[in-house]
Amino acid sequence: MNSLLVPIIMIMGGILIGVLLKTFERFIKLPYTVSLFIIGLLLGIAYEFDVFVDMSAIEQGVDLITSMDPDFVLFVFLPILIFDSAYKMDLHVFNKTLVSSSILAGPGVIICMFLTAGFVMFMSYIFGGYNPDNWKFALMFGGLISATDPVAVVALLNELKTSKRFSTLVDGESLLNDGTGIVCFMLFYSQFTGANPIQYPVMFFIWVCVASFVIGYIMAQLTLLFMTKICQREIIQNSVMVVAAYMTFLIAQSTLEVSGVIALVVFGHFFSQKALPHLKPEVSRFMSKFWEFLSEIANTLIFLIVGVIIATKVDITWTRVLEVVLLYIGLNIIRYIMITILFPILRKVGYGLKFHEAIVLGWGGLRGALGMSMALMVHYNTSIPEEIRDVILLYTAGVVALTLCVNGTTSKLLVDKFKMTKTISPFEHKLRKNLVSRFQEHDKGNIASMKSNTDFSAANWDMVECKVIPDYVMPEGTEDAVTSKDEMVAFIRKMMLEREKTLATKLYNIGVITFASYNALLDMVEILSDFDGTKPIDVLTLKTIKSQRRWFYSKKRRITGALNTCTAYLLVQEGCIKALNKVEISRVNDNEEMASAISIVREELDHIKTFAEGVIQESAKNEPDIFASTLTNRAIRVMLAKERELLNQFVEEGILEQADAESLEESIDKRQGLEIVE
Repeated sequence: MNSLLVPIIMIMGGILIGVLLKTFERFIKLPYTVSLFIIGLLLGIAYEFDVFVDMSAIEQGVDLITSMDPDFVLFVFLPILIFDSAYKMDLHVFNKTLVSSSILAGPGVIICMFLTAGFVMFMSYIFGGYNPDNWKFALMFGGLISATDPVAVVALLNELKTSKRFSTLVDGESLLNDGTGIVCFMLFYSQFTGANPIQYPVMFFIWVCVASFVIGYIMAQLTLLFMTKICQREIIQNSVMVVAAYMTFLIAQSTLEVSGVIALVVFGHFFSQKALPHLKPEVSRFMSKFWEFLSEIANTLIFLIVGVIIATKVDITWTRVLEVVLLYIGLNIIRYIMITILFPILRKVGYGLKFHEAIVLGWGGLRGALGMSMALMVHYNTSIPEEIRDVILLYTAGVVALTLCVNGTTSKLLVDKFKMTKTISPFEHKLRKNLVSRFQEHDKGNIASMKSNTDFSAANWDMVECKVIPDYVMPEGTEDAVTSKDEMVAFIRKMMLEREKTLATKLYNIGVITFASYNALLDMVEILSDFDGTKPIDVLTLKTIKSQRRWFYSKKRRITGALNTCTAYLLVQEGCIKALNKVEISRVNDNEEMASAISIVREELDHIKTFAEGVIQESAKNEPDIFASTLTNRAIRVMLAKERELLNQFVEEGILEQADAESLEESIDKRQGLEIVE
């Protein structure tokens, strides 16, 4: 077979395996990534037993994987997964968990490294072959295996669907501990590569973190400059984002030999939070879907590859199996020891770490492709004794396999046991039942009117009525559950905050509000969401609006910013009040407490609306020129948004070709200008 076709066939085959697993996932009880890993193991085992002798395409494909350079996984797949995770990560939650993640990623990894090295030397003493000179190798292995793998952890969190706060903490730890892991690993590995040994590990660690941050930030700025000043075509902007993400990782990881993961995290965060006003909404939406698609493919292929490599590269004996199992148990105990040492601090910083969350956090410390890549680097380094190379590859492969197959498959049981996924309260169940009943009334009314229509006289109305939305089945015990007034108020507040976020996004996308006011409103929603509806919406909101009015030294910027922000809050609160009135939520319980709860939240929304109206009226009276200028820019935004809407309509109706529409859209972009959107 043509050698060029082999990689293509293997990639398509891997994607097909992923499609089949996703199609039949309801029949497969294992997590998606674990299923892929097991299939990879089976492919590797079958290859070792010459099962594919008569199937040249598969045999050549597996052979290609077994001879794969360890940097292939690192440089091809990792940038996709890291950027996608960083691009989608909630910045507000990430900032709140940053201290906790940094503690786990810094001191936590170092503690685990020393404890792991000690445990490995203890095992060598028990099983024979103890050599005091092997401490350097033990510490190198400790640095290699102590950091949780961002690829495996991100994949697990996507499947578990835990709360945003906890998943961001675990995700942040796995992304940030890459810097510490590189220092701990390279500190000892460099002594066997012929390169200059690292003599000042603390300074090297600082260099890795600072250099990675600077590279990510500079690349983000250069990319944004190109996308806004040089070319604003949608297809070009999307292409530039892909190239820039890979270049950021390659420059950091390969050229400067620092942390490509940290550089990409900075790059991704910058674009997800700071670059939106400069990008078209179509570009942002496409990028989100595009990177999600690439991430799905990368996850599928990477776990298949790791499974094949482990099955074909590792020599196993019964004694070695016992060693790997003991090491796996020891590493889990060591991770819990580390969390126990740091728990007094972790429970007080950020959102605070609860005891049951600490248990899941310890059990969710998966190892995966990143650890395997470093182990293969050691395995291919002939300056390291062969026995040491084989042991490190075996230990790493064994730990990766066991954490994926055991921890990965049982983490959901822990999450369910501690009820860490979003649960539906009895009050929410009653809301849903009420909503379904309204659908039923609507459908039955339509059926009654359609029966009298001669056009439908031949219809089988018994069958039609069977398709009416069935009654909502209330879980046992929820029908008679009593909901307090405070719980009702908290739920309505959370509902209105979600409504605010949706309305703000819609208003920003159509150009009615500026990015600065949109961002300020979302920040406020995130802060209020931290309290789970226990804090009044208006008090903290008004305090923030007042503080924002003092941000700029320039009088014009200060007043313009205040007007834009108050306009955004005014429009959003009006939309929320209309939604609150339309829902007629009081039909759920039909009692005074429910009506009182609605009234409390409506008063909070009215308070914000009244304050925003007051600021706007005051500015119109005292600063008519600035007020007129701000209103003019808003009118321009609205009119240009209507132009875009009409342009898209022409394209959809076939009146205008997409190629011809691009030049008109570029004209709209130029007339809009950054001074209008900011």
